[in-house]
Amino acid sequence: DGRLHFLQKLVALFGIDQAAIGRSHAFVGDERGAGQIGILRRFGQKQLIFVDLNLLSDKDYARELFTKLIPLKVEWFGLSTVLIAHDREFMELVARSGCKGLLLGLETVTPASLQDAKKRFNGSVNFKEVIRDLHHLGISIQGCFVFGLDHDTPDVFDATVEFAIDAGIDLPRFAVLTPFPGTPLHTRLEREGRILTKDWELYDAQHVVFQPRHMSVRELAEGHEHAWKSCYSLSSIGRRLWAARNFRPLALTVNLGYRFYAHNLHRFYTCDWIVGFSPAPPSREGTVSPTDLVGLPLIASEQAHTAGTCAAWLGEYAAGADIVATYNLLFNAEMLVRERVGYALCLDRIATTG
Repeated sequence: DGRLHFLQKLVALFGIDQAAIGRSHAFVGDERGAGQIGILRRFGQKQLIFVDLNLLSDKDYARELFTKLIPLKVEWFGLSTVLIAHDREFMELVARSGCKGLLLGLETVTPASLQDAKKRFNGSVNFKEVIRDLHHLGISIQGCFVFGLDHDTPDVFDATVEFAIDAGIDLPRFAVLTPFPGTPLHTRLEREGRILTKDWELYDAQHVVFQPRHMSVRELAEGHEHAWKSCYSLSSIGRRLWAARNFRPLALTVNLGYRFYAHNLHRFYTCDWIVGFSPAPPSREGTVSPTDLVGLPLIASEQAHTAGTCAAWLGEYAAGADIVATYNLLFNAEMLVRERVGYALCLDRIATTG
């Protein structure tokens, strides 16, 4: 299978989203992790990123895998839900296995909005406590929040920024609620007459494509940008990292990178057309056409792939396109490109192409 081949070629350890391969869990090699461990031992890979949307959900598998990782002395980063807080012993095993960072989908600081985000289980966890516990174990946190849920009001932006600073979230991220086509959310909002556009290129978690319930479109758009800039002011960066007791140079470097990102959203979130990016782009003219990509290994956005955006742009060449991987975070796409897995397809100017 092409996706399995690219994982082995990368010589790192990845889980794959169910939507990408049609199984609830994907294991490279055999069903209990021996294949992954063998690859790591053979090639000596020491830094890993798990892109499974919830690697920790199968605890039996995760315990076996993490136990085998301990003697390899690797460092890894991955994704989890806050439910990890309910099992302190498991959390400590995650840390001993070499975990240095987790992305947590916190979603919202508004309790009533947790149901809107389909994450009522988040309400069973004190966010600040789980973040504190993970920090004590040496695990940094990328906390992700969504704005525009039905119970959100204009005060949600400042409240979220204040929480991110007080909790010491190492790397906060913010997104606008996006009703992707084919989802129950899109069906409901369309039924309520709240869908404002069907220009799918704007469905990128950054543009407001629906009418919020308790604020205007402009308030949501400007509040989202305000949260980014406020959370990545120099003083906020200092306060967050001090609260996290994260004094590693990498933490400051990444935050300064996100500060640039936060103050240049207008440059990164434009939606014109799909282009490839790579240290060695296939076209010298600065633009890419479907014919340029024939025979090349491609890395596509999972959302664009599922929605058919890639196929629509590729046109008659879609059937023969060699899509070897999909990504849900642009950071993951860039990493795969740097490892020369393939050429990533993304929206124009959403990433640096030089």
